[in-house]
Amino acid sequence: MGWSCRADAMNTMREWEKVCRFTTASSNCYEVNGQRYFFETSRTEHDDGAITGSVWKMLPDGRARKSGGFRIEGDGAVKRYPVGMAQALAALEGAAVLEEQHSNYNRVIGESLRR
Repeated sequence: MGWSCRADAMNTMREWEKVCRFTTASSNCYEVNGQRYFFETSRTEHDDGAITGSVWKMLPDGRARKSGGFRIEGDGAVKRYPVGMAQALAALEGAAVLEEQHSNYNRVIGESLRR
């Protein structure tokens, strides 16, 4: 039997993976303020469908030091964020808003030039 969780918890994990891909092109490594971290999910299967795991800080010499843990409840709510993840999520949302504004601006300019 494999590891499982609730869909809502996995949806939250996918949002974290977007942050990772945006900042480092990896699925579980992210960067905040020039510092890299990575997370690993535990092998523990929780009755409530939660996802838990550990967070590691990358050191300059290539090693990693454990710097905390995380817990995503079965309903997708985050009980304990990985170090810096909330900040990274906010930055990604800000980047998405800027991209949308830029796209809208280009569309409006393009339409006005065609007139």
